Amino acid sequence: MRIIMISWVMVLSLMSVIYVCYSTDTPMTPDDIIEICSEGKSNSDIISEIQNRGIGFEVNLSVMQKLIDNGVSPGILEVVLSVSNRKTPKYGVSYAPSQLTNPGLTIVTNPPGMTIYIDDEKVGITPYMSNKLALGKHTIRAMHPLFFPKIKEIELQGSQSAYEVWDMEPREPIIRVRVQVTSPDEDYPWSWIVRSREQCPDEVTLSLAPWKDAFGKQEEAVFILSDDNKRIFKGSGSTCLELFLWRGEVRRDLPIRELPPCTARYFISNIRIKGMEIVDILVKVEVDKIDPTQPKVTLETTSGYLIETQDKTAPTDPQTLRNETLEKLDTLLK
Repeated sequence: MRIIMISWVMVLSLMSVIYVCYSTDTPMTPDDIIEICSEGKSNSDIISEIQNRGIGFEVNLSVMQKLIDNGVSPGILEVVLSVSNRKTPKYGVSYAPSQLTNPGLTIVTNPPGMTIYIDDEKVGITPYMSNKLALGKHTIRAMHPLFFPKIKEIELQGSQSAYEVWDMEPREPIIRVRVQVTSPDEDYPWSWIVRSREQCPDEVTLSLAPWKDAFGKQEEAVFILSDDNKRIFKGSGSTCLELFLWRGEVRRDLPIRELPPCTARYFISNIRIKGMEIVDILVKVEVDKIDPTQPKVTLETTSGYLIETQDKTAPTDPQTLRNETLEKLDTLLK
């Protein structure tokens, strides 16, 4: 009996050793990389761990953006790109494939949304990632009508990947507002317009004018300083905007007074700008399933905050509102 017990102890000890060895050799996840980068380890230690364990995930734009947002350094990202060219079998042992793989190229700009040209060919907008480039020299350009262009020549050698982070310099002080509407009813679209206001809840020292092209996109509104000294502006100030929401389609080129009463109206207040810079504001509108006339609006920026104002639409009497709510609940239950 004693021999059997000793044997079981030895087996359990051996299993625990195997488990520890296996757990430290399993491929890394994005969260693993973020965690070891936040522990204060040296870059050489982090790189060794990534190379030894390999990675068990597909390196795509969303993954790269997550690593960037969590402060993973460009050097570590280059290693992640190079290790991603390896195959990762079931048990986490990384090995190099027999065929050659092209190196990866990642370009991140601050702010995003720049048009990227590689060797004078338009290939996409930032953040941009590709592993289809041939080896050798390539000329990269980041272009946008409101920013000075960036041009750089890179050379891809062997399996080494390239990672570029560029801070774009605006031609004018810019306030860019992006609006994302999430609605359960896709057949009933939402429309929005953002306009600048001279009378704000806070002190206003900047006068804004809309950028006519607005990037050519329906989901963005862009404003610049409206005075004649934009290019030599070096001071700071604050301003505010107003966001109008409609349930349904409206013409964006008409004055507000010529449009039907809006569903909801908000101030984007206390927007501060300093010198030649861009303020990037993301407004998220989440439409409620039960009462779509009261959308939830959140603002993601460090340069302002929302002040909700009174709805311009005529109030619904309690009985009508009750009947409408019951009908919507009936529809959802069915």
